[in-house]
Amino acid sequence: QLSRNPKPVSRELIFLSVNVILPQWIAHRIHLRLNRVIDQETGFLRAVCHDIVLEKREALKSHKVDTKALEADIFGTIMLRGEFSDDELVDQMLTFLAAGHETTARALTWACYLLCQHPDIQSCLREEIYTTIPSAEHAITWNQLESMSLLNGVCEEVLRLYPTVPATIRE
Repeated sequence: QLSRNPKPVSRELIFLSVNVILPQWIAHRIHLRLNRVIDQETGFLRAVCHDIVLEKREALKSHKVDTKALEADIFGTIMLRGEFSDDELVDQMLTFLAAGHETTARALTWACYLLCQHPDIQSCLREEIYTTIPSAEHAITWNQLESMSLLNGVCEEVLRLYPTVPATIRE
C-alpha cells in the first residue's frame, strides 16, 4: 500500500525514479514492493474495463444499442470502427481514467483564461458554435466538431501554449 505520508519517502522516490528513467519493461522486472501494489490495483481496474468492453460489444452484437446514439461517445465510435483489439480498448480506458480528468480541467481553465484575454476571438468562436450547432437539443456530431476551424484552432493554441502533459511515457 502506498504511504499516506504527504512527503514522498525514499522507497517512493526510488520507485518514481526507476519508473521514469528506465523503460517500462525493465522497471517492471525490478522487485519493488510498490510495483506489486500497482500491478494488483491495475489488474483490478483492467478487469473492470475489460468487463465494460465485453458488455458494450455484446450490446452491439445483439443490437441493444442504437448505433446513432453510440456514435455520440468516443468509446462507441472507436468500437464501431473495429480498429482496436479488446486489450487496446482496455489500455485506452485506463489512460482516460488515469490522465483524462485533470488534464481536461487544466486545458479548459487555460482556454477560458485565454478567451477572456481575447474577447474578439471569444465572440467569433461563439458565433461559429451557434452557426454550426442549431440548438442544445440536437446531438453534436463529429463532422460538426471537425468543421469548426476556429474551435479547433483555439484548442490547438491552448495546448501549444499550456501543454497539460509536458511528456508522455509509452511502452
